[in-house]
Amino acid sequence: MSDYTVRVFKLISGQEIVGKCKPEVQGISVSAPDKIIMSHVRQIAPMQTPGGWQLSLVPFFVVSPDGEINMWKLGIVAELKEVPDPLEKEYLSAVSGIQLVGAGSSLKLPSGK
Repeated sequence: MSDYTVRVFKLISGQEIVGKCKPEVQGISVSAPDKIIMSHVRQIAPMQTPGGWQLSLVPFFVVSPDGEINMWKLGIVAELKEVPDPLEKEYLSAVSGIQLVGAGSSLKLPSGK
């Protein structure tokens, strides 16, 4: 799966998701121009803990957390231009089971300051 890239999307529902996406040519999917093919999709869920807000990664499809899905582009309102390094490391660690150097056990929610 080395031909996949990690991308983060904001959906029209308000959910934020992270997943591995198949490559596109000039922003258009080779196999289906109206879809993005993704796998290992996780919803980014904020959780309040005694130590403050943290982010957790929850399977987007519980019945097939690591399967491929077709994401309709009409359902996407935004994409991060660059995936934050801590999020990418935490995501890759979660979906591969391999602990990456520098990946923490939880992601802190940015304070916005």
